[in-house]
Amino acid sequence: MNIYVTGRSTQVTDEMKNYLQEKIGRVEKYSLKECDIHATLDVQKYRYIAEINVKSPFSNIHCKEEEADMFAAIDNVIDKIERQMRRTKERVQNHKKTINDVPADMTAGSEEILVEDFHLSTISLSEAIKKLENDHEHFFVFKNPETRKVDFIHKIKDNEYELYELSNSAVSSKDHVTLLSKVINTRQNSISGVTVEIVEREDLQVDILSVAHASKKLQSVGLEFLVFSEQDSGKVGVIFYREDGRIGLIKPQF
Repeated sequence: MNIYVTGRSTQVTDEMKNYLQEKIGRVEKYSLKECDIHATLDVQKYRYIAEINVKSPFSNIHCKEEEADMFAAIDNVIDKIERQMRRTKERVQNHKKTINDVPADMTAGSEEILVEDFHLSTISLSEAIKKLENDHEHFFVFKNPETRKVDFIHKIKDNEYELYELSNSAVSSKDHVTLLSKVINTRQNSISGVTVEIVEREDLQVDILSVAHASKKLQSVGLEFLVFSEQDSGKVGVIFYREDGRIGLIKPQF
């Protein structure tokens, strides 16, 4: 695990940092793969705030706690993180077969996959974020008129989003393709409304999978959605759980 600790409106003392790292050690046993843990400690008047975001190849977990004491806030937020990471690991261990055990020619079986009748909207990034929030969706796929690319966006936490350029992929190995990933922050502006700022760019590797394999991985790991490159077509798609509990598949036309 890679651990990053920052202070917001307060200086992180060695005592705070050591205490936090010791508590984070409790959740290491639930880590399924290499993950990054970003912790932010904040003080607002008499409120002590501990916020943690765990980013892994499987999912993002975000928890935030406020207390009258920073150490109590750390205790409570770690409790939440531990419960969520434990549930994710249990879902994997209780699954009868891992994704590596599934034969390459396997079909989806009894789990029906619904290919969505998907209309690709051409809207700006700020409009896409607004729609994501208003519709309370886990993600949104759209065509960006400025870049002319098909983008996928999902929420990490309040005012922070992650965007993948789906139509700009490159094969990086026999098992993966590489997408450009951007972390986006938003903030309210009294003059222009919401201000959108790209704060980080990095390459993201996504798996090359059959639709059946993607469905199995979605279920075994307990994800809400999975971005992958379809083995047959070479196109990047999104497989996800619909509101009715069934599995849906979006195959954007680039």
